[in-house]
Amino acid sequence: MAIREANTIRNPLIIGDLTWTPLIATAPDPSYPAAHSTISAAGAIVLSAFFGNHDQVRVTDNGTTLTFASYTDAASASITRHAC
Repeated sequence: MAIREANTIRNPLIIGDLTWTPLIATAPDPSYPAAHSTISAAGAIVLSAFFGNHDQVRVTDNGTTLTFASYTDAASASITRHAC
């Protein structure tokens, strides 16, 4: 929307392009890059409240296994990974 409606910001040097479309589809979430970390943190809070934050967590994806000391550690790794 920003590129299509760029001329609405009252800057005569910026012209909107009504025909512009993105190259790839993006999630309809304004915080798309941070959504994964937010969901991971929320999950860690809920799991910690229910089970305690002392359980070891193992996550396996495509043959790679990561081990974390707690739900909070797993969520922190997700936040760090996606903050770049």
